[in-house]
Amino acid sequence: MKSPYRKLKVMVIGECGVDLITSGASHRMSPEAPVPVIHGMTQISKTVGLAANVVENIIALGASAELFSIIGKDDMGSWLVDQVRSSYFVTDLDRPTIIKDRLYVNGEAFARIDTESTKDSSDSVESLFLEIAMEHIHKYDLVILQDYGKGLWSNTGLVRFIRACNETSVPVFVDPYKYRDVEKYFKASVIKANYDEAKALTNTNDFWSPRELATHIEKRTGAVTVVTNGDKGMSSSSIEVPGINTIVSDVAGCGDTALSVLALHYTLTGNLKKSMVLANKAASIKVSNVYHKKTVSWEKLK
Repeated sequence: MKSPYRKLKVMVIGECGVDLITSGASHRMSPEAPVPVIHGMTQISKTVGLAANVVENIIALGASAELFSIIGKDDMGSWLVDQVRSSYFVTDLDRPTIIKDRLYVNGEAFARIDTESTKDSSDSVESLFLEIAMEHIHKYDLVILQDYGKGLWSNTGLVRFIRACNETSVPVFVDPYKYRDVEKYFKASVIKANYDEAKALTNTNDFWSPRELATHIEKRTGAVTVVTNGDKGMSSSSIEVPGINTIVSDVAGCGDTALSVLALHYTLTGNLKKSMVLANKAASIKVSNVYHKKTVSWEKLK
């Protein structure tokens, strides 16, 4: 059976990076400090990350996608250009390409080492980036906007870009940065936030339910809002989807997978409940995968 999403063309825009997985072994503690002595450090995986991972998810689901992002002038940036063929990159000389190196010891997650700069891009880099992106919006059926808070999006840039999507009548699905003023996502089509992000975006406490948080965000942004809550499921202002009991192997990239499915199915059908059910299923498949498996295919989801 062919993917129902095969005719959809997606713009994915936001910070991208490189995901590394490094593995080692430890059999004793250091006499110098209460830390393990690790031997045989080996890089076992090198894959695209952040918004580039969303592109991989979209392609695995059977649609087509192109990436718009900013990279550094370095080896990792060049590697990303080679890996993500359908892409529009702007090079920022003042920042490195983002790297997340996940360290596993004796088969278990031990640490993550990040290389990044979170300072805002210069006005000239941002202007060039937005100009290129806004020129292309009309070519796509939907936009997935990733905001990781790594300096690509300024508040002004976000407002301009979402307005441009509205003016072009292309739906924009947002994965928000939790320390952003939620009104900066005003008039997005859909906002997908996890529970902690939703609490931070609304400055609320632990007593608010996911459904209450979704309702609050919708009132402030005008966007349909879906709040994910791990194995407890997903909630919008009017829909509750229960979680799926599964063995968790790795949660990295789970939000990217959920948003990819939610955006594709909702754009195709307009059925929010079914879109949430499928996104929830995809997330449960993703977290049960071993740590080097980053996408969920349409064949696994159907």
